[in-house]
Amino acid sequence: MYGGLKQAGLRPDQRVAILGVGGLGHLGLAIAKAMGAEVVAITSSGKEALAKQFGADRVIARNGNIGQQLLDIGGADVILSTTIDTTDIGNVLQGLRVRGSYVVTGMTVAPLSVMPAGFAFSQQRLIGSVIGTRREQAELLDLAVRHRIRPVTETYSLAEANAVHDRLRDQKVRMRAVLLPS
Repeated sequence: MYGGLKQAGLRPDQRVAILGVGGLGHLGLAIAKAMGAEVVAITSSGKEALAKQFGADRVIARNGNIGQQLLDIGGADVILSTTIDTTDIGNVLQGLRVRGSYVVTGMTVAPLSVMPAGFAFSQQRLIGSVIGTRREQAELLDLAVRHRIRPVTETYSLAEANAVHDRLRDQKVRMRAVLLPS
């Protein structure tokens, strides 16, 4: 999350929208808030309070046209997408401000429909981000200590790996599942 926000050039005076409040998104909210940005969470209903707990200043429900909802509040300088839902990824693009950056971290292999003319005329950037640099890792660890950023995890024994996989597939893990050696 931090590497993507850094690649996007996020500044404290900007607005960032985090698409998806889950294993990655909850950390993205906290990190963006610690970086001084105004933070908008775009999430499914039922996670509004949780999103605010992690640092969201505003929450947009993930129903209807989320790009238009984002545009209605003035758009975002940076959109960081943690979802694999290509419909949501495509829809939220209209909420990206001129010269904005769209950071994709969700791992999907489905094609994404992007209109190059829109990006060109608005001078926008599309950035793929998986992991940051060593320097960014050190910066993130410092930021996490200073702002008390901690991942939300559920822990399981290694013997429960198959059951945890089922919980992940059924979207029953709250944020992140961690397997501990027995």
